[in-house]
Amino acid sequence: MAQKKSNAGRSRSGSRNTTAARKAGRQVARAARRSPVIAVVCVVLFAIALAVWYFGGCMPGSTTTTTAPKVVDGTVEVHMIDVGQGDAILVRTGGGDMLIDTGDRTNDSKTALVNYLSASHVTELEWLVLTHPDADHIGGAVKVFETCTVKRVLLSDHVNTSQTYINTIEAILESEAEVFLIETDDHRVTNEDVTATIWCAGQVFSLGDADFKVLGPINTPTINNNASVVMRMTYGASSILFTGDMEDEGNNEIGDVLAAYGSELRSDILKVGHHGSVNANSAALIDAVSPTIALISCGEGNSYGHPHSQTLTLLEAAGAEIHRTDLEGSIVYRTNGTAWTRVGSDAVYLWGIDRHTLLCAWVPARAWVY
Repeated sequence: MAQKKSNAGRSRSGSRNTTAARKAGRQVARAARRSPVIAVVCVVLFAIALAVWYFGGCMPGSTTTTTAPKVVDGTVEVHMIDVGQGDAILVRTGGGDMLIDTGDRTNDSKTALVNYLSASHVTELEWLVLTHPDADHIGGAVKVFETCTVKRVLLSDHVNTSQTYINTIEAILESEAEVFLIETDDHRVTNEDVTATIWCAGQVFSLGDADFKVLGPINTPTINNNASVVMRMTYGASSILFTGDMEDEGNNEIGDVLAAYGSELRSDILKVGHHGSVNANSAALIDAVSPTIALISCGEGNSYGHPHSQTLTLLEAAGAEIHRTDLEGSIVYRTNGTAWTRVGSDAVYLWGIDRHTLLCAWVPARAWVY
């Protein structure tokens, strides 16, 4: 992919410095062929540019600051859409909509996503975030491009060879959306027809009054799940952590994120990683986040046993209120910047009773706010 500078006024951190360092590297190669003296000078300049890139914002955790919550006006909604065994999260702000992942590649999952977006009158997305290249997260991306105008796409630079991934990249190309890549080490989305802005862990950007900080991926992933784009959103004093599927298996991305950010991970809501898998929800991570609300997206009766009982036990021990799409359907929370409120979506789950066990436990969504 080609690279370009960051969107002016939209992002903060090290992407401009990354571009400068890479440009300097290309200049060194050209100069060496023309003049040894110029080459030496350029090597020095390249070293300076590389130092600026490395120490000027691309080191995880380097942008951590302690400030008072931003004063906000209005509300933000987070919709965990029931797409079966997959993830799709709609974030609605005064500055527009963001969709984080697009569910599975099955027809049922894609239909559920498109119908939900249509019912919510979503026709334009300021951001489409594709956390990692597994089919249960990018499976509906092509459908999203067919039904919505997508302005910007954020994804990690980890590649996949699946047809679902290839189709997704082709849809991005055809859409002409701006592309932002979270850089790990040596992986690249290799299509040279796309111009991409290179970001790294620590990048901060805004959508309306909601601020998003990219926390991962940090290191080169050895498994797809650890390529997940991890983000923490803050709106006033409210916060939520989006974890994708990052795990402590393979290259232990959870350990890297914990080491880099520690107490900064503390959030009101945790999007429970990898559909509640035990590998994605260590005691150390849950303790660091200390959520009051835990949201799990998984398919009813899925063959993986998600969410795992150990994950539920850890969340319960942390005092988190647990909500699951396999039991409750789509889940919506709204914040005014001070507190999160559960809002009805398709229906509201009552008394902890399975929706197929007692249908009278379900009531029209708009009749309930609690």
